[in-house]
Amino acid sequence: MKRILLSSLFAALGVCASAQDIVLPAPNMERGSKSVVETLATRHSVREFSSRTLTPAQISDLCWAANGVARDNDHRTAPLAMNRKEIRLFAFTEEGVYEYLATENTLKQLAKGDHRKLVAGTKDFSQDFAATAPISLVMVIDFERFGSSDERAMMMGCVNAGNVSENINLYCEAVGLCTVPRATMDVDGIRSLLGLSQQQLPIMNNPVGFTANPRKVARGIYNESADQMQLIDEALAKAKAEGKHVICQVGGNWCRWCLMFADFITHNDEIAKMIDENYVYIHVDYSDNSPQALKERLGKPGRFGFPVMVVLDADGNLLHMQDSSFLENGEGYNAKYVKRFLKSWTPEAMK
Repeated sequence: MKRILLSSLFAALGVCASAQDIVLPAPNMERGSKSVVETLATRHSVREFSSRTLTPAQISDLCWAANGVARDNDHRTAPLAMNRKEIRLFAFTEEGVYEYLATENTLKQLAKGDHRKLVAGTKDFSQDFAATAPISLVMVIDFERFGSSDERAMMMGCVNAGNVSENINLYCEAVGLCTVPRATMDVDGIRSLLGLSQQQLPIMNNPVGFTANPRKVARGIYNESADQMQLIDEALAKAKAEGKHVICQVGGNWCRWCLMFADFITHNDEIAKMIDENYVYIHVDYSDNSPQALKERLGKPGRFGFPVMVVLDADGNLLHMQDSSFLENGEGYNAKYVKRFLKSWTPEAMK
């Protein structure tokens, strides 16, 4: 998916409860991911992050998975002793610092600017990689909510923060994000920045992002000067003659993830064979300035990040629109997810 500044995405998708609050999109309960067993087997820590930012939808899903509203609208996704909800979650980004309000699924801005160095550590000891992650989630034990700050309260607060951190670790592994659980941070600096009392203790943090694993990708796969409607017509004619469906990979040469997907499917023999046997595969150049007729014909794919895979039958009927973020794995694509998508929309599967 193309990289867009987090602030501009927030402005486009956030609904403000106040001038600083960002109402996130509803968590996606149908997001494709690894199985629980596979996630447990492959979970690992990552300490190098790419500069790619998370979308508001990805942040919403991440925060919900960490400690969002779960069953009966009263419990959280992480187990918390006596359901005191004493673990507060704060998001540090390049644009500012926010508290995640689970009930409202909202990020409440508490400070402007980039304060991720506080999460990295202190002047005496810092792990600078933490300041490069696009977002860091900081867990704070609020003993006022717990109702006590004695030794047992401290123990249970630490356990509960660990539960939230493990939710983050497992979620990131399952959906292709990367993270590492940490205790290092500037506790006093964070307290001062957020106006926390001595009864509110920053205890753990998880930097989250995409792995720094750059790849060489194809170039110039989209014919920008072609009549895109004619390309689709020609593909449909070929699909009808061969008993296939059409996949339109919608995007552009400006989109690194579009080029990377083209490279990925070309160099995976099994996937290339699935496409050749079942689909006429074309690249449709698309932007906000594309003709309205093209936008409508493709089902207005600009609602998603690019590339978007639009599946048509041989008569041009829209069968499916695939959000490519569900096919990703870290800084690349997951062959199992891609094959599952391709298998689901073949002519044989649709009989």
